[in-house]
Amino acid sequence: MKLIHCASGRVESDWAEGVPPPYAILSHTWAQPRDGSPAEVSYQDYVTGRKASPSRNWDKIDRAIQIAIEDGLEYIWIDSCCIDKTSSAELSEAINSMFQWYSAAAVCYAYLEDYDKEAKGKLASCKWFYRGWTLQELIAPARVEFYDKDWKNLGSRQSLSDAIADITNVDREILLADSVEATSRLLCQAPIAKRFSWSSKRATTRPEDLAYCLLGIFQVNMPPLYGEGRRAFIRLQKEIMKDSDDLTIFAWQAPPGYKVSMSEFRGILATSADEFSLPAEVMPTHAAGFNPSFEVTNKGLKIDVPLKTTANSEDMWMSLNCRYGFERATLGVLLRYQGANRYIRSKPQVLQFEPPGEWTRPGQIFIILDTAVAITTILEPSAVHQNSFAFSLNEYRLQMVSVSHPNRWYQPKNTMNTYGEPNFVGCYFFRTRKTLVLLETDIVLAFGVGSRGEPWACLGIGKGRKASAGMQGKVEMNTDLYDAAVEEKWDRVRQLGMTQQIHGIRIYHSVDGRGKWGLFASVAPLEMISKEGIYSVKIGCEPFSDSSFAPGLKGALKPV
Repeated sequence: MKLIHCASGRVESDWAEGVPPPYAILSHTWAQPRDGSPAEVSYQDYVTGRKASPSRNWDKIDRAIQIAIEDGLEYIWIDSCCIDKTSSAELSEAINSMFQWYSAAAVCYAYLEDYDKEAKGKLASCKWFYRGWTLQELIAPARVEFYDKDWKNLGSRQSLSDAIADITNVDREILLADSVEATSRLLCQAPIAKRFSWSSKRATTRPEDLAYCLLGIFQVNMPPLYGEGRRAFIRLQKEIMKDSDDLTIFAWQAPPGYKVSMSEFRGILATSADEFSLPAEVMPTHAAGFNPSFEVTNKGLKIDVPLKTTANSEDMWMSLNCRYGFERATLGVLLRYQGANRYIRSKPQVLQFEPPGEWTRPGQIFIILDTAVAITTILEPSAVHQNSFAFSLNEYRLQMVSVSHPNRWYQPKNTMNTYGEPNFVGCYFFRTRKTLVLLETDIVLAFGVGSRGEPWACLGIGKGRKASAGMQGKVEMNTDLYDAAVEEKWDRVRQLGMTQQIHGIRIYHSVDGRGKWGLFASVAPLEMISKEGIYSVKIGCEPFSDSSFAPGLKGALKPV
C-alpha cells in the first residue's frame, strides 16, 4: 500500500511488519475531461512532479493533504495517485484491498465537488452518491467527514445519517456505526438482495467495475478481468454463493418490458445490480442458516428444494424464503423444466407470491445460471416431453418405490422423459400396501418405445409371491422381468417386455378363502397433448372374482 507523506509529499510504501501508520483517505468522484474539468493526478503524474503536468487537478491533492495535517495525520491515501494503474498486479491488489484500506483509515474525507454549502443545494443531487466505488467508501470507514466544493465541512456520516439513508437506502444502523467491527457485523446481517439494492442506481465508467466495486460489501475476492464486461457480475454472484446460503441472491427481477429473444426465460442469476431495484425492501423469513445448501456446478445451480405447482402447469414455484417488508406472503421465482433435472427461470420480470398448489419434492435439481446459456438451451415442450410417460398410481393401495434413470424423472409431474431416444427402456418400481386382504408385494412396470415409436409396457413381480397373469386366461407369471429390471439389464427387459406385454397381474391373498385382488396397468396417449408424445400410464389395484376379472385387465397392451 502506497501512502503520501503529508509533510514531504513523498510516496512511501515500506512499512515495519507491513503495517502502515495511521492515515487519512480521500473519497471523491473522478473528473471527466470531456466536461472541461482538469484531469485527475495519476501515479505517474505525481512521481514526475506537477511541472510536467500543470493542468492536472493538483488543487484537490493539496487541499486533502492540508486537511489531513490539520487532523494531526502524517499520511494520506488518494486512489488516483497512490495506485500505479499500469501494473495489472498492483491494480488487482488495490481492487481487492480497497474496502480493507478504507476500513483501516483513521478518517475518510468525502469530497462533494458539485455541492455548495452556502448555496444550500440539495445533497441528493451530488453525483458522489451515484457512483459505484463511493458506496464502499461511504460504508467501510468508521469515520467519514463530508466537504463541499470549497472544502467546507458539512458534517459526519453519523450527523448526516438521515439524509444519506434517504438518498442511498443504506440502513441507518450501518451509517451510525462507529467502529469497523460494528459495520462488519451489520453488513453480514443485511440480506444479499438488500446490499445489491444499494448499488442498483449507481454507475461506473467501465461495466466490469459494477461488480468489482462491490467486492468489499460482500467480503469476497476475485481477480479483475477488464474486457469481460457484464460477465464480471455473474462471477461476483458465483463467488458470493461459495460462502452464503442466502436465497435472496435470486430475489431480482428484470426491468419492465424485458424480453429474451424468442422466449421469456433467464438464468437464475441477475445480469446487473439494477435488477435488484425492487418495489420494497426484501426481508428473509428466517435465518439463512436454515435455507437449503446450494452450489455452482457445470450443470447449473445444484439445490434440493420442494417446488410448488402453479396455475400454469408448465411452471413450478420455488420459494426464496423472503418477503417484501412486513408482508406475510413468501416470495419466490418461477421455474420451467428442461429435462434431465434442469430448470430455467421463467417470467423473470416478476417475483411471485406463493401460489395455491401442491408441493412436490423433485430432489436434487439444477437451475441454469447464466442468461446466455439459458437462451441457447431453451427447449420447446415437444422436445422436453417427446415420448414421455406420465404415471398415475392408486396411492391408497399402491406405493411408489423408485424409478430407473432418475436424471430423466420429473417428480413434480410424475413423468419419465425419454427425449425421443429410440428403443428407450425404463422401469417404475412400486409395491402394494399391506392390508388384511392384500400382501405387500414388490412389482415393476417396465415400459419403453419400440423401433417404430410405439409405446409398450409390461408388469413383473418380485420373488416369493404367488401370482398369475390375466392375459386371455391364467398363465404362470415368472419373475424374470423383475430380476432383469433390478439388475438393469435393459436389453433383457426390452426383450421380455415387448414379447409378453402383460396387461395385468393377479396377486392372491385371501381371508377365509374369499378375498382376491387384481393389479392392472394401462397406457394411452394423453388426449390434450398427444401431439407432444405424452402417454398416460395408469396403475391400479381392485378386488375381483374368478368369473369377473376387473375391467381393463384382459388382453395384451396394444400399441398406440
